[in-house]
Amino acid sequence: YIYDRTNVRLTQFSLNYDVPVRALNLPVKSASVALVGQNLFFLFRNAQYDPEVTMSAGRDSQGLDNYNMPSTRSYGFNVKVNF
Repeated sequence: YIYDRTNVRLTQFSLNYDVPVRALNLPVKSASVALVGQNLFFLFRNAQYDPEVTMSAGRDSQGLDNYNMPSTRSYGFNVKVNF
């Protein structure tokens, strides 16, 4: 069976906020915080099949759907401070 690989995905997302350091009254030059995420959503047309997930790196097995695990979704945050 041949699947239609048409899909829409949000692979990486980052929302950054630069903290106004003058309001903190701390000895820092700059500070920022960010929310980050990977593989947040995956919309497919016909079959729930991720064409980027494969069994191995070989050319002959790429695109085969053999009960592969889906791409891992992750969330996190970053804090950056320069002194």
